[in-house]
Amino acid sequence: MPTFLGLDVGTQGARAVACIVDDTHPHASGRAQPLTIVASEAFPAGTSVAGLPAGHSEQQPAGWWQAAAACLRQVTAQVRAE
Repeated sequence: MPTFLGLDVGTQGARAVACIVDDTHPHASGRAQPLTIVASEAFPAGTSVAGLPAGHSEQQPAGWWQAAAACLRQVTAQVRAE
């Protein structure tokens, strides 16, 4: 079955989406209906850098990686369960 995976790393956290297309069970319309699995994870505490001048914002990339990896683990575990 074709499976597509998307990953979004935003300003607050990461989100992962898996879309599985099951060609063996077409919908009444004649098209396969995809199964969509979504997971999200907020950045861990300490990701934002403190003590910057007003109007400045920075984040530690390690926080992005942790959140992205957590989302991908959640989504792949759910895909394997399907």
